[in-house]
Parts: sequence; C-alpha cells; structure tokens
Amino acid sequence: DLLEPALSSGRMGWAGLAARDSLRLEAGYPLYGNELSSEISPIQAGLSWSVDLKKSSFLGKDSLLLEKEGEIPGKVFHYQVDDRKIPRSGAHLRFKDQIAGEVLSGGFSPLTQTPIGSAFVKCEFFSNLNQGEWFAEVRGQAVPIEFGKPVLRKRG
Repeated sequence: DLLEPALSSGRMGWAGLAARDSLRLEAGYPLYGNELSSEISPIQAGLSWSVDLKKSSFLGKDSLLLEKEGEIPGKVFHYQVDDRKIPRSGAHLRFKDQIAGEVLSGGFSPLTQTPIGSAFVKCEFFSNLNQGEWFAEVRGQAVPIEFGKPVLRKRG
C-alpha cells in the first residue's frame, strides 16, 4: 500500500535479480554461489583482504595459506564483450582452442551498454589474459571476450 502511488504513477518500478546482478557485476561484487562458493575460496575470488590468516586457527586456514603461497587452481576475473551476445553462467571459456575456465556470471551493463561478467580462469592460463584470443561459448558460437577491471572500478 505504501508504494502503490509511486508504482501507479509510472515513475518507479520493481527491480529484480537481473537488476541486482547487473549492478553487482558493474561493481565487481561477488555473489555466493557464483564468484564465491565451497569450490571457489575468498583468495581465488579476490577477497583475500577479508580473511585474517594471522588468526590462530579456523576451518580451512591451511588450504588458504597454501593458496596464498601460490598453490591455486584458478582465479575469478572480470570481462567485457564487444558483441550483443551475453555469456551466461556455466559457459566454457576458451583460450585459442583450449578450455581455460568457465563463466560464473554474465549480464548486460546498463552503464556501458555491453555484456559483462565474471569467469573462473585456470591458473595455467593466467599469463595469457591479455593476449586477446579468449572466447566464451554462447549457443554454440565463440564470442570474443576481453578481461579487465569491473566497469565501476575503471574510473578510479
């Protein structure tokens, strides 16, 4: 009842999960179950600042210490697409002809008017991130992607 006047005037509308996802992807924020999970650690997700490895002990500390020292299966990176096709969660990520990772989240950025997203990249492909031969599979087609900072972090 409280929102009814604003909604009926047409000046305000409901926002759902797609709006949340586009905003968090633009900002580079992780969502548990996508960029952070039981499979993807805070270190792999770029959130090492959020874990106090100096604490005496906690569940998973030994694994995180190994990751911090370089024993890491992969990391989360952000990408942008210069195409209208949106790579979605679960799509294979390829470097040249090799499967190099997987798309974690994908959506359309109202700010850049392009598809953006996050992907998990296997560690053996880290040195190739800027080589420009990266593709995400979208409905059987190879869509070129480019890695970079999240949209809202490019400015400053």
